[in-house]
Amino acid sequence: MLRILFVVPSLNHGGSERVTATLATGLQQAGCQVGVLTFTSGGEYRTHLHPAVTCHYYEHRVKTFFERVRAVNHLTHLSNNYDIVVSAMHLITDQVVYACQVINRLRQRHKAHVAMVHTRLSTLLALYNRPGKYHRVRYLYPRFDRVITVGQGVKEDLEELCGTMNNVEVIRNPLDHALILEKARDTLDDAFATAPFFVNVARMDALKDQRTLLNAYRQFTDVMGPTQHLVILGDGALRADLEAQCQELGLSTVHFLGYVDNPWKYVARATALLSTSLLEGLPLNISEAMLCGTPVIATDCPCGPAELLENGAGGYLCEPGDAAAFARAMVQVTQHPEEAREKAAHASRFAAQFALPAVAKQYISTFQEVLSLTN
Repeated sequence: MLRILFVVPSLNHGGSERVTATLATGLQQAGCQVGVLTFTSGGEYRTHLHPAVTCHYYEHRVKTFFERVRAVNHLTHLSNNYDIVVSAMHLITDQVVYACQVINRLRQRHKAHVAMVHTRLSTLLALYNRPGKYHRVRYLYPRFDRVITVGQGVKEDLEELCGTMNNVEVIRNPLDHALILEKARDTLDDAFATAPFFVNVARMDALKDQRTLLNAYRQFTDVMGPTQHLVILGDGALRADLEAQCQELGLSTVHFLGYVDNPWKYVARATALLSTSLLEGLPLNISEAMLCGTPVIATDCPCGPAELLENGAGGYLCEPGDAAAFARAMVQVTQHPEEAREKAAHASRFAAQFALPAVAKQYISTFQEVLSLTN
């Protein structure tokens, strides 16, 4: 039985956090002993964990050097009970897990240490203007026992930063097909049960670029009228700004619903899922829409949407920040539903390979291989 510990800052809202919860559950169901260490208790996705997954809390800050030393000591002690330690959030937990790796090797403990990378790091560092972190990326990732990226584009970007690495592997994000499809069948108990609508599922920050989304929706209504509502699921620092933008644009059919327990019932019934992101790794919202058979309109940002939608065969791709092109795609989906359904059916077949049991099996095989190499 493999004993696997995931380290993640929290299990609050976010794609990486949901991937961690889903993967931990899948590995537990596959017969592994799984634990999840977070730096805060609670979190929306904690309820997504299998009941047998062990939750560990380290409720202290991990920002200064001495705070990280204390966290490393805690993790090193906890790792005595596990074979594999996984940093499940790039740049945040990587340093703590790597330091744990160094200590375990000095103490000749037979452990494997793995890092997961969910997004294109070069673009992320550039967007947030963090030049000082390039050195950390180049130093840390080649030294892990294994680095798992969620897509080929993420892998290529990482190797551009660090040089060719023989410890990198691509394993795509898992989807809990049974859970998603069951939740997708839940009824809508509000006005959207009858009104057609587009849906956007994302946190409200600059990287998700909902400003462009609202501008595109305004241009869509100029052509088609308010024939489709726009439902936005999620929350974030820019919510008040986006609501103000709706007022300025005179948009009365945009609905900010915040975080909801079941986004899939909206996704499954939407005319299309809309994603205007400037940066993605392998976006869960697109994968889940594909699984639900919902058409997808997404920006061709680095680097996940094109990989998932197979360069447009499974959906519609537009240039990031181009509200006019995005609006034209929305009109296309509305006026040509048969074409949209054909693309969605193609995408749904592609999404079948992300089933949780299959992805968990890939992880188990990788973990077993890495553990054998650390002897």
